[in-house]
Amino acid sequence: MVRRLKIFDPSVNLRMAAALLATTLSPATVVFAAVAALPAANQATVDRGAPNPATALQAPAARSSATSREASLERIERLRRSGKPGDAKRLMPLLKDPDERVSREAEQAIWLVWGRSGNPGIDRLFRSGMSQMGRDEIHGAIETFTRVVENLPTFAEAWNKRATARFLAGDLIGAMDDCERALSLVPDHFGSLAGYGHIYFRLDDLDMAILYWQRALAVNPNLHSVARSIDAAEKLLARRGRLRT
Repeated sequence: MVRRLKIFDPSVNLRMAAALLATTLSPATVVFAAVAALPAANQATVDRGAPNPATALQAPAARSSATSREASLERIERLRRSGKPGDAKRLMPLLKDPDERVSREAEQAIWLVWGRSGNPGIDRLFRSGMSQMGRDEIHGAIETFTRVVENLPTFAEAWNKRATARFLAGDLIGAMDDCERALSLVPDHFGSLAGYGHIYFRLDDLDMAILYWQRALAVNPNLHSVARSIDAAEKLLARRGRLRT
């Protein structure tokens, strides 16, 4: 089989991952170094009302960090309200922001702007397909998303959603075809790359599954379920007595 790219929505991938993967990763332990204390000879003479030198140095950095955080959140909110699919690339760098709230809200905003075509009628039809998926009306959703992509073939997220629906219906070839179209429009679609890994996991090609899960994490390092998927696949490879090639 020719290896091709796929696109899926993490909201669906989580259900697949829950069924396929049972292992989890242990959280990393982060240790922060303490500021060195003043020499003992000087401590007794330090006036309690005098400013702490360490605190004085840290305060400007803290203010700068808080200002940067608020600016990032304001930018995210503006794009969340009115951004178009092309604006997602402006949010992508924020997925790697060290502030957890910034990276989380950036991801949510990316999904929102990806889901806007710019055409009110198409958007209503797209939302109808999403509702059908939410009710597990998979075949109906496929038909709805087909109408969307026939009317607006440049709407990447509609191809993505139809790929997801086809995957859930067991139509892996159809899902692959839709993924090709979606990734050609949005190459950094982390949902696509993660879903691609799930396709190959289903096909028992663990090396390729790991490869695409790693690519998804390279774009969005906050996909913790994807990290657990990699861990599970690597353990399966180890149990089979071989390492990744």
